[in-house]
Amino acid sequence: MKRGKMFYLSMALAMAAAMILSSFSAAMADPAKYASLKPMTLLYPHTSPKTEANALMADLIKKYAEAETGGKLTIEVMPAAQLGTAQETAQQLQDGSVNISSEQVYSMVDFIPEVSVFDMLFMFSTYDKNTIDKTLNSGPVNKFLQERYNKAGFQLLGYMQGATFRETTSNRKLSGPADFKGMKIRTLPSNNFVVGWKAMGTAPTPITIGELYLSLQQKLVEAQENPYDIILSNNFNEVQKYLCATHHNLYIMHVVMNKKFYDSLPKEYREALELAVKKARTEIGGSMPQLAENSKKELLKRGMTLIEYDNKTFDQLRASAKPQWDSIRKIAGNQVVDLMVKELNANSKKK
Repeated sequence: MKRGKMFYLSMALAMAAAMILSSFSAAMADPAKYASLKPMTLLYPHTSPKTEANALMADLIKKYAEAETGGKLTIEVMPAAQLGTAQETAQQLQDGSVNISSEQVYSMVDFIPEVSVFDMLFMFSTYDKNTIDKTLNSGPVNKFLQERYNKAGFQLLGYMQGATFRETTSNRKLSGPADFKGMKIRTLPSNNFVVGWKAMGTAPTPITIGELYLSLQQKLVEAQENPYDIILSNNFNEVQKYLCATHHNLYIMHVVMNKKFYDSLPKEYREALELAVKKARTEIGGSMPQLAENSKKELLKRGMTLIEYDNKTFDQLRASAKPQWDSIRKIAGNQVVDLMVKELNANSKKK
């Protein structure tokens, strides 16, 4: 299938996923609440193409915030890396040249070492959406991390996830830890990810997403890791045989603002933004499992072979990544790692 047709098909899949979201009401909650406030426009860059979950969330945040304030607060969403990489966007957010953004959390490691806890391979693999959401968006973990975001000049508005994950595609059948040995794999430009994949015995190579298809096609690497929707939107099924449900990293985005700018906003605007973010991340987080399932089914329909793992194999994979966990403990600190493990286990037992 030609790449142009593939693009439109992936767009159609994303649109179908968006249709399962709760209906959007343009009615304002209380127009008088914002009548005396000065109109403001917020710049909201992110790196996701419009068909991906993060972009759908950004568009909903814009709609909800503008509707709630009757258009007094407007948001200019700038998708698809118009202002640079995720790390560059984080820098712009910190220095105040942009106001709000959402990205995969790994992009903030250089600013907030404690978020390295999200990079620990197989940390979240066997937990459900509600357990993870409760752990991250309320309670001790959220309080701990919010303090670290604030210290670095950011305001955390929430984490969005749906117990969907970064997965592995390969031209090698990956049934267990031994099959990863010596494999050339593309990973994110993050030292924590590189260390993790080396711990599993692979030869990791950071490659930009724009260069990845050609790198796989030319066999510069034989595997890569991304969420199902990104695998689909980039047509990696054309150059990869196996779709391996490794669940090695949580597919998670955070919504973040510049702290000083957030504090300078009228209370009414802060509340409107927090409401918009909560509604948007909840809706998209709820739809992510279906979007992931739709993307997975389409990838299998296009000829990929699915490999799944039981809890015993996940335990083996987690054990193979232990050197990375040890490394990240030195970066993030034992406190956040132990707190995360403790709260995940406690919340999983409260179901």
